[in-house]
Amino acid sequence: MGLQDQFELEGFDQAKQQILTALLASCPSKVAPYVVASPLASHANVIHRAVIEQYFVQQYSTAQRYTMLTSLALAARELALLPALTLQAPAADTFPSKRLPPALHHRLVGPATLSPSLAPGALESLTASLTSAALSSTKSETEASLPLASRTKLLSVRRFVSAPAPTESGGTFPTLAASTFVLPLINRFWLHLRDTSTSHSSDVSALLAPLTLSKFLSTLSILLHAARHAPEFLHVLVPETIELVLSLRGPAGEGDPVVLESEMEILLVVMDAMVEADGGDALVRRVERGGEMLGEVREWAEDVFVEEERVGVGRAGRAAAGVLLRVEEVERRWRGKVGW
Repeated sequence: MGLQDQFELEGFDQAKQQILTALLASCPSKVAPYVVASPLASHANVIHRAVIEQYFVQQYSTAQRYTMLTSLALAARELALLPALTLQAPAADTFPSKRLPPALHHRLVGPATLSPSLAPGALESLTASLTSAALSSTKSETEASLPLASRTKLLSVRRFVSAPAPTESGGTFPTLAASTFVLPLINRFWLHLRDTSTSHSSDVSALLAPLTLSKFLSTLSILLHAARHAPEFLHVLVPETIELVLSLRGPAGEGDPVVLESEMEILLVVMDAMVEADGGDALVRRVERGGEMLGEVREWAEDVFVEEERVGVGRAGRAAAGVLLRVEEVERRWRGKVGW
């Protein structure tokens, strides 16, 4: 992860990305989580800092952290037997003579010359496709039964529907998702928030910068989508994710739009998978504070949608509309009433 391109090799970053993804896919329990191992009694405190722990180490640059997140996402989809991420490569400049040598251009210009799997929008593009699929299923399942008061939300969803329903995930990932990928990532992020809140430094954590936080949430969305058939998904992963995202919310209209988009999209991915699996039964009836969390999600999504309607509905507004429709399905089933 910390390997540098000292010899300006062509395709170096892409090769490093592929190696890390292959390691995660072939040895996920050893490479992905933060592990405290004790193979010998005399080495009870030996710590293996794997990819998830390395993400939170200060020595890495933002680009290196993006590589880690992308590798986690791609490896998860590979283990779940889901289609790999494919993106169009950036278009070449019209006048190549005006470009610097490739290695120098990559070093100085940065993201514009990254390979498709390393491009800044790689994670967001995949998350957007998952969101579109969730909105598609939301629209088709709720259109016939929605009351008139909810049709505005449905119209916002309809304009965004174009992707087919996602392929069913399988493979070995559902058995590994909670213990090896999702929970280590969530729990380590909680520790980072705790350390940041108790720090006397006035510097804002680089991991909480809007663009980096957005990519973190996009990665978590991809992992959760691949983990929706995991045994722990409904009882553990759904409430843990909702609680984490709720802790990151800011006042309506004041949060960073990039982060808000990712927050609404991860909630949509989780809510869509939850409703599809059990209609919200586990969250409402078996999870402590489940009903309260659902109400908080509803109020937040409503605030986001209202604000988006005022300035023009974008990605955050469409995702919020999908979240509201899914919340309404749960409320209609378990409370016997509808309405915002």
